[in-house]
Formats: sequence, C-alpha cells, structure tokens
Amino acid sequence: MIKLQEFHYVFDIETIPLPKEQRMFSKPTEDSIKYGNLKDPIKRKDKYDEALVAWETGEDAALRPETGRVAMIGICTEDNPVEIIEGGETNDEISILCEFWDTLGEMTRDRDMVIGFNSNNFDVPFLIKRSLILGVEVFPCFRLDISHYHPSIFIDLMQMWAFGVKGEYISLKYLCGAMGIPVKEGSVEGKDFFKWWAGGNEKRELCREYCRQDVDATRNLAVRLGY
Repeated sequence: MIKLQEFHYVFDIETIPLPKEQRMFSKPTEDSIKYGNLKDPIKRKDKYDEALVAWETGEDAALRPETGRVAMIGICTEDNPVEIIEGGETNDEISILCEFWDTLGEMTRDRDMVIGFNSNNFDVPFLIKRSLILGVEVFPCFRLDISHYHPSIFIDLMQMWAFGVKGEYISLKYLCGAMGIPVKEGSVEGKDFFKWWAGGNEKRELCREYCRQDVDATRNLAVRLGY
C-alpha cells in the first residue's frame, strides 16, 4: 500500500477491455443492433459486421465497467511524485482496486478530497462498479458521496469549471492549454491506450508516463482553480 501523508489526493485511471471470453454477453446479435430505418439488407449486414469487428477489438469495451477493467491508477498528493498502482507483474485488477481504496482509507473528515478530471462521470463510478463486480469492499462514505448531487469528497474539476452549466464537456488537454499548463506529450492517445498496453514492456512504460502526465496536469489545474 502506498503510504501518503496528506489527505488531498489527485488521481486518474486507465482502463482496457476485458478478454473476449469475459464479455461474451455483450457480443452483437441481429437483435441487439439498432438499425433504425435502415432497410437495405447489404447496409444492415455492413452495420452488423462493423459492430462485430468493434466488439472483437474491444474498441469501446474499455469505457464500460461491465466490459472493461482497470489497468492502472495514477495517484499523488500535493507535492509528492505520482505513484502508479498496477497490481504487480500479473496486473491483477483486484489488487489494484484494493490498494487504491486502502490508500485513500475511510475518508470521513470535512477536509478530505479526491480530485480528478471528468472523474465523477467516469473514473469514480467505474472504480466502484468494478469493485462491486469483483467483490472488493468499498467504504460506505465513498459510495454515499458519489451518489450525492454535489459530492464533497470526490471533486471533479471538469464539473467545477462548468460552473453549473449542465452537460458542458471540455477536455483536460484543452483546458490546460487555455490555462498555460503543460500537459501530456508522447505517442499514447487515450482512445488507443489498450493497444499500447498490449504492446509489451517498453510500450507499457509509455502508458505509465501517459498516466503520470495526466495526474500532474490535473494536480496543476487543481491549484489554479483553488483546490
């Protein structure tokens, strides 16, 4: 378990698709494809084939906790280096989740915060749902907090930047660019993360650096926004 002394954490998660045998329930069928008003049998087959290829490659699977899994979590406190939680040599997801929740501890004090970017829409629900699927204990304070209209532990900087405007989306890179905050550079892109992750040790190190840069950018943004 990472031993961090402060109680303001900044974090980011990276996810990858589950192996195909663990997501067979989500394999496209003729009945599950939304064809709309498409009647042409050739075009319908093309649409089905596209959906099947996307399923085979796991193109969107990493974005859902039912079909994806946590590959790593970057986490830090105000002035400490970013630590990467990745479950040892086997990249065991249960170990990743347990270490993350154990690192946070049972945060019940008013000053405790866990800060991310678009984290209340993605990262936190993903972590909690994967924990429930795998039988990993999550402290009640976390499950209750993320269910509130205005969470007090989980601070989402994207939501803070929206200042009450519903449905407003902005990327971390875009907002950091506007703020003059250095943000990630390198070959890895979020949408292709799982491909890099599957590319061996050298490419996995690039994935770790990608995650570290995201956390660093989020930390710097948190300072600029007063957190």
